[in-house]
Amino acid sequence: MQSGSGDSSSRQEEEPSRQYLSDLAARVKTIKDDILDEELDVETQLIRVSTSAVSWKSFSLKDLEECIALMGEGIIWERCETGDLQVGDLIQTRDATAVIQIQIALVQDVSRRSEASSKVEPEVLLRSGNRTFIQDIGGLEIWKSKKQLSFEECIRLQDTAVSWRELPGVWELKAGDVIRDVARGIPVAKLTARPVEHYRFLYLAIMLPDGTEQKYETDKRTIERVLNVPVGISSATWRSVDNVDDVCRGVMKTSDPVLMVAGPGTGKTWFLQQLCCRLVKEIQSQGGISVVPILIPVQKLARILRQNHNMRGMELLHGFLEMDYPQYVSFLTAKLEAQGLILLIDGVDEAAGKRQTIEEFIHDFLKPTGNRIVVTSRPEGVRLPLYCQDFSIIKLLPLSPEQQISVIQHFLKEDEFLSSLFKLSNVRRGHDNVFNTAFDRNERMYVESLCPSDNFKLEDGSWDPSKRQKALDGSDLCVASSLDSSYLQLLQEAMEAHDILCKLEDKLRAHFETSQVLKVVAAENMVDKILPKDGLDIMNGYSDLRTVCIRLCLLYSNTQRNKMPLKKFWNHIASRVDALYVSAGHFSPLYEKWLATIQAIIGEEELQIHRGSIKDPIRVYEKAQNDYANRFDDDSLPEACVMDVLRARLICRSAEAIKKIMRILQKDENVVAMEQDSTTVVRLKNMFHHGQLTPTHFRFKIATLQLVDGNTSFLVEVQLHLDAIMKHEESADGHAAYEYFRSVLKERYHAVLGNALESPRIEDSLTRFEAMAKVPVLLSLIVVILFRGGVEDPLAALQWSTIELYENSMECVVHRAVKHDKVDAQIVTTMLTKVSVANMRAQRRVFDMNEVKEAFAGEDNSETLFQKWLELQDKKGGVPLIKTLSESTTYAKGGLYQFKHLSFSEAFYYRFLTSGDATVPAAEALTVISDPFYHRTCEFGRSKIMGVLHSGYNYHKPLAESLKGRLQER
Repeated sequence: MQSGSGDSSSRQEEEPSRQYLSDLAARVKTIKDDILDEELDVETQLIRVSTSAVSWKSFSLKDLEECIALMGEGIIWERCETGDLQVGDLIQTRDATAVIQIQIALVQDVSRRSEASSKVEPEVLLRSGNRTFIQDIGGLEIWKSKKQLSFEECIRLQDTAVSWRELPGVWELKAGDVIRDVARGIPVAKLTARPVEHYRFLYLAIMLPDGTEQKYETDKRTIERVLNVPVGISSATWRSVDNVDDVCRGVMKTSDPVLMVAGPGTGKTWFLQQLCCRLVKEIQSQGGISVVPILIPVQKLARILRQNHNMRGMELLHGFLEMDYPQYVSFLTAKLEAQGLILLIDGVDEAAGKRQTIEEFIHDFLKPTGNRIVVTSRPEGVRLPLYCQDFSIIKLLPLSPEQQISVIQHFLKEDEFLSSLFKLSNVRRGHDNVFNTAFDRNERMYVESLCPSDNFKLEDGSWDPSKRQKALDGSDLCVASSLDSSYLQLLQEAMEAHDILCKLEDKLRAHFETSQVLKVVAAENMVDKILPKDGLDIMNGYSDLRTVCIRLCLLYSNTQRNKMPLKKFWNHIASRVDALYVSAGHFSPLYEKWLATIQAIIGEEELQIHRGSIKDPIRVYEKAQNDYANRFDDDSLPEACVMDVLRARLICRSAEAIKKIMRILQKDENVVAMEQDSTTVVRLKNMFHHGQLTPTHFRFKIATLQLVDGNTSFLVEVQLHLDAIMKHEESADGHAAYEYFRSVLKERYHAVLGNALESPRIEDSLTRFEAMAKVPVLLSLIVVILFRGGVEDPLAALQWSTIELYENSMECVVHRAVKHDKVDAQIVTTMLTKVSVANMRAQRRVFDMNEVKEAFAGEDNSETLFQKWLELQDKKGGVPLIKTLSESTTYAKGGLYQFKHLSFSEAFYYRFLTSGDATVPAAEALTVISDPFYHRTCEFGRSKIMGVLHSGYNYHKPLAESLKGRLQER
């Protein structure tokens, strides 16, 4: 009886907990993508995290290898070459707490030196603010002439991370040199190390928390990346975490407080809401309920503090509970006292001017209660020294490619454009990974550094007429009166024997009666229905018949329809390429012999040769007309400029085989060469070089060779591949991924794109896309602008800067809200700008109706702006880009609002500051530059905003001195 009574009493005590968890689960089960206005299951995307916590409290490091291994557990490393590390350099935390310091100069790696070593462009380490910049030296004539940069020049250099090249006086630089603002003498960057070449031995000192140092030396490996993350406490629980599930288990297992830092728009709120959802499920699945989570948005605490400046501790917590959890105030207070709360505190950075009070609330009130705490913030929004001794520090990882695809599929189902972008991006990423693993560092430098050569051009830059295909007698190619090429004769015979061309023309005529476009699939079906099924493809020369017929139909439909019969078009092409194919037939055995000799020298184990089929005559003609028709003005046939009629791929199993082949081609005397080999390299394309990378990052080399036989010669092509790279290209189907942009996308946007896909535009677009798609808020903006904004040129849109993406997407949302009425759109944009500026100046996220009206005060059209706000508020979608937190009950009380994402408010404020219409007081300029709250605003375009704001303090000596101190401090 007593036991049953106890169970009943226990259930009664747990009932409030169960009811609270049920209500909380309903509150957090969905999260709204406020940009796309769509609900998502909060667990749709499993938030990925990594630990930044490394033990420096009671850990004795044995060697550098152990140090690197420890740091490498889930930590993001920034790439840095060994030669950049100098005496006194710190591998440091964001708050400048030293972790590792280089003590002794490194020994030069003599094995890396060469005759050209004096021409190696050195690097220096520039440190300004809390950011470190590693730049190539060159480009600006500053060191010898004045050894100074203007403030704007320095900011621009740092913001764009441009390379400086061919800088005079580079070796006059020494550690401690300062780049100063020419006009005001303010130091803006300091040279912390003299430029050096490469080093092999690294001496480090590990800075232990007790103030002692231990020195270590290594020659085992090259450090390629440098730690730059917050330092936290040692805890086995947080040594390695991968996702929010791991965080959930860690929070349930240990009472260690946790700080999660991540940049703007990366999903901090989503992470905390997902964590809350997982905690609720975990607690509900247990037998008893000892702890419960509670979500505390810091912006709401900050609003309470603005209304009641003296609230602290329990009074502040009660104020929040009464506002957000009124029916559970007593229950949650009791849980706090019993150490039964998991406090999920979201967005310390959003406290702005109240940050110190909020951090005191966390560290001086909540932490001593012994309750579990998880805090989120942007890195600049917290004072890290407060957290380093007691908090385990984790960070959000970017969205994985799988997560990015999942988001796109959710909102856009199977959109072909973005799906193809993702596919192409994955191909690129795979090629980069293979390249970095298949070659060691020296091999990568070798294959990247091989300079392209092009002997098709003369010294004056004009095309060399002698570097063209010739007829067998050495004369220029000319139109044939009859076919002499056995290859073309076989094709001609097959076409005539089965009347293929006449039948195809009938099919084409019928097709064009119902459609103006002939697509590849339709051409393939057309040809397959006509070609005989009697083993025609078995005979030599007929294997290309199907390909030739398909290409002929496509080219005819695009260029010659209604101009000449199909058969006449074929005869026209065949007569123009006949002499070229006669020469190709003569040199084919010589080419085969050359390939076999190369393979014998390198060895069959190291080199496989894939001989390509002869280039079909339709493609030769098409390429000649598209690429070479205007190269020469001597009435020669442009078909003479096609160099890859005979081609082959040399697949090397190692980098050493590639190096040996290149030395053979370059006639290196130290390599066993072929006897009496008169083959010469006419052109070398190095597709390993970063400046020559294809959009798929498929790396290889292309050599155009000139074969010689007596008085005549012929040009052929050899592609040089690494086996591992080639296998990835084939498995990932990189060619098909790129073909989408060459064909389907070109048709879809042909009026805008033209031949843009053959230029670096697609590379720039993909690079930008890959960076933006990792950030949830930017990925949502991409969706908005590409598929709700009527963008004509998607590739151009993907080249926008971050602020351009924000501006265009916000404009798109506003125009949709007012049904594209230009007058209303201008009013709404002005309205949102005024509210943003007022909020940013007051450093607040949440605002009410009275503060909206105050933002419009003093404007000639203030009443128009306010009425437009009220009008939109009553509509279904509400005020664009604004989230209503609580409805207004009376005009006097008003509602509570916030921008759907803080970055929208920051973007409007940035545009206001840089518009040229704003008058920025000196005090505000200094605040924007120095206060961490405005860090993101400045990041939209540091060079532009600095150029605008410096005029505000230019002639104010006290403020200039303050700025000088701030810059020196940074």
